[in-house]
Amino acid sequence: VGGNRYGEIKAKHDYIVNSPEDELYADKLAVELFAKTTYKKEYAGNFFKRLYEIRLQAMKDGKEGVPSNLMDIYYTHDINEPRIQELEKALKEVKTTGKEVSSDAFKKMKRKLGK
Repeated sequence: VGGNRYGEIKAKHDYIVNSPEDELYADKLAVELFAKTTYKKEYAGNFFKRLYEIRLQAMKDGKEGVPSNLMDIYYTHDINEPRIQELEKALKEVKTTGKEVSSDAFKKMKRKLGK
């Protein structure tokens, strides 16, 4: 890593004060909050799952690190297999309100309204 880039990375790393346990707790809270609304609770984890898939694909393609446009997210959010597994666990444990808004429901309503 180049000199200036190293300083930027170190500054970001030093700024991060949350432990992996804090991150997992925040993930579970996000799932719980989504479950209390009419949003699908799965949406809380889809963002991190997608980022993890992008990271795995980059590694599979022989690229080092992560795509440059996603570096800030990866430096502040440790996205790894255990975190994804904990998200999956939280999704199974947390109960929903029973009413969910989804893209499919939205599309169905649009068709019904003739829009």
